[in-house]
Amino acid sequence: MPVWSPLRSNRRYYSSISFLFLVLAMAEEPAANPCCSVWKFQYTEVVAKRNALREAVNLLSAHINKIEAENLTLSKALEEERARVEAEKDAKAKESVVRVELENEVLQLKSEITSLQENVYAREELLQTQISQGEAESKCLKELLEKEMKRGDAENKKDEAEKSNLGGGTQMIDKDLIQKQVSAEVNRFKELLAKEMKREDSDKKKALESSGLPEAEKSKTDGEEMMVDIERNQVEELRPLWKP
Repeated sequence: MPVWSPLRSNRRYYSSISFLFLVLAMAEEPAANPCCSVWKFQYTEVVAKRNALREAVNLLSAHINKIEAENLTLSKALEEERARVEAEKDAKAKESVVRVELENEVLQLKSEITSLQENVYAREELLQTQISQGEAESKCLKELLEKEMKRGDAENKKDEAEKSNLGGGTQMIDKDLIQKQVSAEVNRFKELLAKEMKREDSDKKKALESSGLPEAEKSKTDGEEMMVDIERNQVEELRPLWKP
């Protein structure tokens, strides 16, 4: 199937018009030399073809300008698309780098959290061990207190028995010496008890400050300290019983 061309169509159109004008001119003019008529017809046909060619060139130039404008528009669109694609590539590359950095930071944070949890567990075990030791020491002190109280009661009973046996000879016994001995023993025991309690409180405070445990563990430790305070108060209440 032949392709339509504006140049070919215009050429046929102008050729037909030129031929019609030529026929009309020949009909109006008187009969002339047949040779001149042929040359005149050919000249007119050439002029018509030249005009048709000029018109076709003008149309083709306009069409070329239109195509060039379209090409320029397409070139701009292509450059913009390339720039957009490059920008997307750069953005994806930056996003990938940021993602990798964030993943590394997350892994590092997870590692730090795991390490901190292990440290907390270790400190909890250490604190629990120290609390158990403190409870054991408190128990030992309580047993020692009971033993000293029993010994003091036994000595008091012994002194009373000796006094009752001696009767009027009680003045011969050096009461001051006995009182000093008992007071010295009681003071020695009180100093030992105070020293142990002070050391226990210091160890617990150091363990709390270094462990960084939650409030629940601190409350538990406070409860242990409260028990020690109660025992200390009981000791204070029993002090009058130690006096001879």
